[in-house]
Amino acid sequence: MSVELVAPSAFEGLSRYRLFLLSIAIFLAAQIVFLIGISAPDQLYFDEVHYVGAARQMLGQGETLNREHPPFAKELMAASIAVLGDRPLGWRYPSVVFGALSLVGIFLLARRLFAREEAALWTVATTLVNQMLYVQSRIAMLDIFMVAFTIWALVFLAIAWDAPQPRRWFAACGACLGLAAASKWSGLFPWAMVLGIVLLVGLLRGWRVSFAEARPSDWYRPGLWQEMRLRDWIVTLVVVPGLLYFATFVPSEGLDPGALLRRQAEMAQAMSNVPAVHPYLSRWTDWPIIRRPIWYLFDQTARPDHIGAVMLLGNPLILWAGIPALLVCLRDWVTARRRAAFLIAMSGLSLYLAWAVVPKQGGFFYYYFPTAMMLGPALGYVFFETPLVRRAWLRSLFLIAAATMFFYLLPVSSAATGVTLTGYAERMWFDGWR
Repeated sequence: MSVELVAPSAFEGLSRYRLFLLSIAIFLAAQIVFLIGISAPDQLYFDEVHYVGAARQMLGQGETLNREHPPFAKELMAASIAVLGDRPLGWRYPSVVFGALSLVGIFLLARRLFAREEAALWTVATTLVNQMLYVQSRIAMLDIFMVAFTIWALVFLAIAWDAPQPRRWFAACGACLGLAAASKWSGLFPWAMVLGIVLLVGLLRGWRVSFAEARPSDWYRPGLWQEMRLRDWIVTLVVVPGLLYFATFVPSEGLDPGALLRRQAEMAQAMSNVPAVHPYLSRWTDWPIIRRPIWYLFDQTARPDHIGAVMLLGNPLILWAGIPALLVCLRDWVTARRRAAFLIAMSGLSLYLAWAVVPKQGGFFYYYFPTAMMLGPALGYVFFETPLVRRAWLRSLFLIAAATMFFYLLPVSSAATGVTLTGYAERMWFDGWR
């Protein structure tokens, strides 16, 4: 079976209705999973101190804390606090919502890429048990917002590939890219990636490139996006995201263009001042092998010999298996020209390798979160579209093993469960994990 994006007609009628119902079911089920024990711990932990503190200020005298990051995610936290109260649920519920939206986005992206409901649901299940999404959806940090908007930008990009009127889909893609950057500046990476894809396609069209023995699953064809003119690209991928990005600063900076630009310079200066020494500092080469994960929480509980622990580790089975899966996608993009392989490899590798060129002394493991979210689709591609491993029993076995690993790590993923000191020691496989 060849891999190709679903034709637009596949979302019509009953199929579209079923897609909607499944998306709602995934959204609600994910929220239930993420909400269980959401109030543990009942105090701010890790970087919540910075972001919730800034959100509280937005409800009062204005934003003076954490001005090194864009405001949009913190504005959403502030709105939640205003509605649900200044308590753990109020701080963390926006993360729950955007974690669930991320999972829905993965479902729609996989459904579009693989043209099979079974493959899309398997990808959703694999992504859910990739411990990173679970942890990031239960803490008031900025990353889950940026990742959710990035995934939805990819969904709209995938739809635009075959859409008879791609302008509106590129406008939706641009809107998500702008809001991703407005949540956290690493959202600029997917924005640059999409612009790079468009530029690449434009260059190939300008050079009159055509593939021999063209197939519907090819990632490029000479007539791709011919309906789009230069002004359309500028509006959808520059003006729309730019306006939305700057609009999120208006509540704190007003409509003064000078103030808006000064804030950007202020953030750029702050972002360049990464501490040279930090207990969780790591390099981009460390992240795929999980060399230095991060303890968000390690605290005593009321129960003797128990600790409340939240560790951003990722599911080792998924993260480690995802590396060769991404390389398979890269191979099939180049050798088989498959569009699904192209989008998965381009997204996963771009979001990761961008950190190789960023002029920073170091980074943190949670920077790998966007790439880790693309490992579910990469594994879906391998298990459903690669002849050597395209076996139902094999992918079922992998998912069962991944789910088992998720529950094995749950005591160090949720402070609500708690873990004994013995259980903690058993899960620390390497010195760098302690």
